[in-house]
Amino acid sequence: MTKRVDIRNWISGAGVLLPLITILLFGFIGNGAETRTLHPWISGAAAACAEGMILFFMFRMVSGTDRFAVRAPFYIASSVVIGIYALTVLLEIVLFGYMFRLTVNAYLSIHLITFFLTAGVLGLVSLVGKYAMSQENKESSSLSTQKEAVAWIASIREQLSGLALEQGSVLNKLLLELEESFRYSDPITHQSLYAIEDIIRQRISVLEDQVKLITGAEHDLQDILAEETIQQIHEILTILMERNTQLVRLKAGTS
Repeated sequence: MTKRVDIRNWISGAGVLLPLITILLFGFIGNGAETRTLHPWISGAAAACAEGMILFFMFRMVSGTDRFAVRAPFYIASSVVIGIYALTVLLEIVLFGYMFRLTVNAYLSIHLITFFLTAGVLGLVSLVGKYAMSQENKESSSLSTQKEAVAWIASIREQLSGLALEQGSVLNKLLLELEESFRYSDPITHQSLYAIEDIIRQRISVLEDQVKLITGAEHDLQDILAEETIQQIHEILTILMERNTQLVRLKAGTS
């Protein structure tokens, strides 16, 4: 952690000093005693912008805390864009700043257009990356919730395992089916289905209370409560099936 902070501090310092030094070097060295023109200063500013982008990109890579599997493609895309920008700036400096010597306004305009086009592309890549990261976070959160539901149902099934019930095998089979249905369902990533997800969790909570009643009831009453529990599980399975169907439609973009 300390090493990462040190690298970030070094990059931050370089991000201030290197562009400034580059501008001064181009400006003072490029303007000889016989010529006074803005071309070297514009070249220095363009080179400083390229350096700044590279250093800012390095700073983001070092300080990034999100999952690399998600950010890696967008870091690669950003590095390609910045690399193309730096090469383009170099070519523009050589061709238009020294060889063909365009007018100051034309030379400045070329560098500004290149800079803003690059900034726009980088902004677009960043927005796509943030959206992908947001979707990944939603899916990760939903997956965690789904695993909790599977463990929850497994614990309910475990509570019934030691009871001698007439419908014991049916209950166990249905609870196992419910557990497997949750395990192999896709995580919820659409906000429109959150209400159904809440209903399912409420039904599971009621189911857990029902099982607690069974474990504490008299033997004659246990079979009656078991019949009610079977009905509750069927209802949860029906709602879960409806939820999965809606999720498939949403992912397919048909609803």
